[in-house]
Amino acid sequence: MARVKIKSNPYDKKIFFEKFDESGQYWKTISYQENQNSELISDKTSKSFLTFTIKGIIDTIIDEYDDGGKLYITFEGTDDEFQEILHLIEDGNYNTIEIEKGKQFLENARDILPNVIEIFNKTVKIIPEELSNDSDLVKFKESSSNQIPLVILGNYSSGKSTFINALIGSEILPNSDHPVTAKIFKIKKSLDSATSKIEFKVGDTDVEITVNNQAYEIAKGHKSIEPLIPFFENKFEKLTNCSNESILHILLETLNEFDTHSDLATISDLISIEVPFQAGVIGSSSHDYVIFDTPGSNSSSNKNHFEVLKKALRNMSNGLTIFLSEYTSLDTIDNENLYDELHSIKEIDSRFTLIVVNKADIASIDGQQVHHILEQAIPKNLYSEGIFFVSSIMGLGAKTGGLFTNDNYDRNYKKAFGEFSDVTSEYYQRLFQLNIVPEQLKNRLVQKAETSNLPLVYVNSGLFSLEDEIETFSQKYAAYNKCQQTSLYLEKIIEKTNFSIEQLNESTKCELQELEEELEKNKSELISKIKLDRAEKDEYYEQQYTVILRSEKSDSYHHSVQKILEEKCESLFNLAKEEFQVEKYRELTHQKSKKALDNFKYNIQSIPKDLSLSNLQTKWKQTINDQQDYSKGNSEYKDQMNKAYKKVSDELIDYVNKSYKTELKSFQAKLYQSSISFLEESSNQLKVHFARIIGNAEGLPIEKREDLRQLIFDYDSIQFEDEATVFAQDHFIAGIRVGDFVLFGNKNKLNLDKLSANYTNLIAKETYQLVHKIKLLHFESFKEWTSSLVDVLEANIVEFSPNLQETNIQIINKNLQIEDYETKLSQLKTYSQEMKSLLIWKDND
Repeated sequence: MARVKIKSNPYDKKIFFEKFDESGQYWKTISYQENQNSELISDKTSKSFLTFTIKGIIDTIIDEYDDGGKLYITFEGTDDEFQEILHLIEDGNYNTIEIEKGKQFLENARDILPNVIEIFNKTVKIIPEELSNDSDLVKFKESSSNQIPLVILGNYSSGKSTFINALIGSEILPNSDHPVTAKIFKIKKSLDSATSKIEFKVGDTDVEITVNNQAYEIAKGHKSIEPLIPFFENKFEKLTNCSNESILHILLETLNEFDTHSDLATISDLISIEVPFQAGVIGSSSHDYVIFDTPGSNSSSNKNHFEVLKKALRNMSNGLTIFLSEYTSLDTIDNENLYDELHSIKEIDSRFTLIVVNKADIASIDGQQVHHILEQAIPKNLYSEGIFFVSSIMGLGAKTGGLFTNDNYDRNYKKAFGEFSDVTSEYYQRLFQLNIVPEQLKNRLVQKAETSNLPLVYVNSGLFSLEDEIETFSQKYAAYNKCQQTSLYLEKIIEKTNFSIEQLNESTKCELQELEEELEKNKSELISKIKLDRAEKDEYYEQQYTVILRSEKSDSYHHSVQKILEEKCESLFNLAKEEFQVEKYRELTHQKSKKALDNFKYNIQSIPKDLSLSNLQTKWKQTINDQQDYSKGNSEYKDQMNKAYKKVSDELIDYVNKSYKTELKSFQAKLYQSSISFLEESSNQLKVHFARIIGNAEGLPIEKREDLRQLIFDYDSIQFEDEATVFAQDHFIAGIRVGDFVLFGNKNKLNLDKLSANYTNLIAKETYQLVHKIKLLHFESFKEWTSSLVDVLEANIVEFSPNLQETNIQIINKNLQIEDYETKLSQLKTYSQEMKSLLIWKDND
């Protein structure tokens, strides 16, 4: 018997393996030192995404650790991954394997992503203004967005433009048998279904062209592209069918024809396009897909495009690489540098790459060639998520209803239409059946395609399965990288905020020292006295404030609801008994019981008089009938009682919920008023105290003292949060939850002891939370008010020394900025911990 543990952390992009040591009864890591030849410790395995490599992992575990007996595999990771292992073992005939969950697990990324986004949104609101344009913050925002970049790569002859047209659902990109893409096209889904837009640069000038209502308009940079307009117009004159798509196609084709450093215009390598996406999975998706079309990896114009691509991806994350190739080009070796370039783009997770075999309908392929295909150059270096076989022309035609602008598209579509739409065709094609994906996913992929109600040509073209896998990546897989990236960038923001605080502290410390050296002794002592007294008063008032609030809390709930609930229950039960005629049924049951007993006594007494069999049978039958009649009556009586119990239970729970909300709201109002009254009185006392200190300050001129005393008494009153803000309405919506209480085994009755105790406990808990919340908000307002008053006094004490006043104001502002930064830093750290808690290992119950 062998026991192996798989511990997968898709957030950290690492898979660990352990073997159970039977002699020592502990798990031991499978490492290079323990098993240097193991495939389990290779980067290809340990840094993969488990869903795509689990079959190889299971087969390796069997090869390396199966001792001929039962093989036990313990798994720790996400439930999604565990389900994939179960599917594989159940469908793969692994009869000697038993799988179980370990002591720890991770949450599925798609489940926690809404919480991650919520934390992110809270975080962005408190980022210090100084960091608002920081590159890491921009990255932080992008990592939590719904944007998914799809990077389309491949040789120039692979049909990339046609493939992207198929994804979009319209013929916008130029296409030809020779290299046509000289630029990088960044294509986004337009929010306006009737408008398309092109953006690029000519030199340093931004250019924007919009296409709407079968016409184009140069919205920005008109002068910079005037030399190109005749080329546009010349092609438009030849159009026989003018549409938004055909106009957009001509504009892109013309821009693409000009070299980056043409004499007419220096057009940027990156051209951004917004266009409506039509039909299909991608067209109807809620995800914000951004498609990048690049020059062929084997074209001469490709030299600098990876740098442009990296720059375009800089503020994105969760990118998916789609490598396009014809079947006959899968073994080409002119992509050696491409693999390294791909791995150098950190915005792309190398664990996810889709290989698309385009023009698969004209290739000679059968399902027996899987091993041969995987050994070819491109799959060998890039295979991870799967290899998908597609006919882009058929997929595009399925989305456009068979209508094309391109004659070549039209001819090929019509020639092959029968093969993709007629199940009786001798050459009927279902390209999705050729897809090479992890074993446990293949059956589900085929079944989903076969049961789809989307157009048959779209499904059989293979485009449906490919787009569905892209959607799966966006919904399920990309979330892991998105969660991890969001957490990492938050840490960077915290670091920079902390650094800013240190810098501010250092500069403020130096300036404060200079100021204190210049202040006259008596003024310095006066300021110190005020600051010291303010700190002592804050501490004293906080102690008294806490006592007041605790007193309100302890007074808020002294009585027990036990007696109240018992009386209410009794009152409700009396009404319910009348409604369901309980006494009537009880009396009828009593009469039937008495009748049965009387008949039984009489029959017993009369037995000696006639011992005939018929007489005994008659008496026995009567006894049975009496008992059945009584049982029926008793059952009806119990039914009515249970109905009464049930109605009382429902009404009592409703009563308890309403009482609970009423009591909390009453305490809320009382607490709010007590808090404000105490702090307003405390602020007045503090004014009097400071006025007394100023009045006795001999170091200040008498007129200055009077001015300061008047300033104190005229100082604005403290401002508190509105009651509606402090106590949000939704705090009281949930009500009290009592669960299923059972008394004497009757599920229709409530256990009043438990209900009373639960009510009391919840009231105590809620009042504690209300006290804590109002103290946090109101007393912080009080402290800010006292601090501001002291700052005003300090500024006025040094006011008659003009050379000191400006320095003092700067220090006050910096101290306020430091306090603000420190508050934000504290909250950022709290959010960071919340974020991390979502991604860490948790214990199974």
